[in-house]
Amino acid sequence: MILAKHHYSADTVFNFYMPDDTPRGLIEDHGLTSPEASLLTTHQMRMIHNQVYTMIKSYRSNKPNRWTYDAVKLMELHSSPEAYVEYVDKELMGGIMSSTVRQRILTIFDSIGVEDGLRRVESTLYAAFTAPEFFTQEALK
Repeated sequence: MILAKHHYSADTVFNFYMPDDTPRGLIEDHGLTSPEASLLTTHQMRMIHNQVYTMIKSYRSNKPNRWTYDAVKLMELHSSPEAYVEYVDKELMGGIMSSTVRQRILTIFDSIGVEDGLRRVESTLYAAFTAPEFFTQEALK
């Protein structure tokens, strides 16, 4: 039994979880592994999503170090769903939006009337910012 290790002498960077760890669900169903998933709990993910929601709702904030966005630009585009989605993909997601997220955003557009533009913008930004490709590097491959 080794009680102490010298700094930087670990055999692998994965020494704090098993390399074959697989969370239940789609990853397990597809025979994949995701050892890093054991580091993120449901509570942490919920907290991240709550923070995203708070950031979207606080677009008018003038507090220092607070993320803001130009809601006026998005409101101008919201009446043209395809142009809006293209803008969000290019400007906010770096062009990595999947067809699944694109369709999800268009579905949100269909479910919220044009007269409720701010809600449309907030709801679609939430869908974009909580999408897997926004959170993971693997989606970039």
